[in-house]
Amino acid sequence: LFDGTGVVAPATVSDDVTTGPRVDVSADGSTVAFSAGPGGTPYAPAPGNVYVWSIPPAAAPPAVAPDPTLELVSMTALGLPGAQSSLHPSLSGDGAIVVFESSSPDLAATGGAAVVAPFVVMLERGLGTRVLAESARRPVISTDSRHVVHTTTNATPTNSLVRTTWVSGQPFEVTSERIVAPVPGSDAPDVSQFGRWVVFANPTDPALTDDARFADGDHVWAADLRPSTDGSIP
Repeated sequence: LFDGTGVVAPATVSDDVTTGPRVDVSADGSTVAFSAGPGGTPYAPAPGNVYVWSIPPAAAPPAVAPDPTLELVSMTALGLPGAQSSLHPSLSGDGAIVVFESSSPDLAATGGAAVVAPFVVMLERGLGTRVLAESARRPVISTDSRHVVHTTTNATPTNSLVRTTWVSGQPFEVTSERIVAPVPGSDAPDVSQFGRWVVFANPTDPALTDDARFADGDHVWAADLRPSTDGSIP
């Protein structure tokens, strides 16, 4: 990890651990989320688990700066790594919330209940984990920590991009789910700071456009989720 002055934390090389393809960093640069686990193939830990590396708030000088911490967030009720993969972490702007995809039925977030995998888990640091959406993949959270966009197979139409909006804290409450696009993104989507725009890549699909100019190849799409004058979502 580097900042403007050089190396902040040296990288440790291990033949027994590989990291996943997605790494996210909080807006203030103090928190990094990634997946890692055993595996001999680059970027394909099997199983992978999600970890958060963070720099604690600095104490006033001349106090010594605290050491960075490493936290397992895809944990079981006993605090152990999940038996199956958890991947694709995404951080809120302040690093207080992390969402990720998991297929591990033994996570503490499930509460021992049967959950349709893969599913999206949300961790509010200090408040614990919960399942945000079942049959869902590749979540990304907005900077303001109020919206998550993910691919789902539960929505109508199936295989859609969905934006979930919630009220954070206790009790947890999902306030709305909206179809962003009737097709899944071909990779993880991205969402603007306040959840008003969603950008994703996808091959041409009649559900998106019948414009002949986009007849071939993959394209980048932007979904405008700002309310229209009649209150509907375009």
